[in-house]
Amino acid sequence: MPIDGSSFTIPAIADLRFYTQALKSKAPPYSPHRNDPHVGDNIGVIIEQISTGKKVFYSPGLGEIEPHVMAAMQAVDCLLVDGTFWTDDEMCLQNISHKRARDIGHIPQSGEGGMIEILSGVAKSPQDIDTYQQHKSDFGRGFRAAQNPRCRRH
Repeated sequence: MPIDGSSFTIPAIADLRFYTQALKSKAPPYSPHRNDPHVGDNIGVIIEQISTGKKVFYSPGLGEIEPHVMAAMQAVDCLLVDGTFWTDDEMCLQNISHKRARDIGHIPQSGEGGMIEILSGVAKSPQDIDTYQQHKSDFGRGFRAAQNPRCRRH
């Protein structure tokens, strides 16, 4: 499978075209590349319905918005983006881990440089943007990472 943004089709799925591109992130915990990242460990996929030209961009495990990622976000009708963490420090605040979202390759939804801020720069109306929420986040905590000694930047 190409990871350079070029397209391919799958004969059994007649009306769809796929474009895949490498995403900067960290490999999943079960990957042999977890501590030795390789290009293509995580990919984003644009899926185009050929008959209508409508496109969706699915980007799990999104750790950084590179120029080709923003271009993909701008070019589609619908976004499904990584929504694993609401805040950068939520695992720390819940005493699950000392790692932050960004430490493990995820852009948090909120805060400076978070997905909400990033999506505000995408030239689409809000109804055109869907956020993929992988698991329940802690929306209500008013704590700061500095208050928790287990939560530190690495």
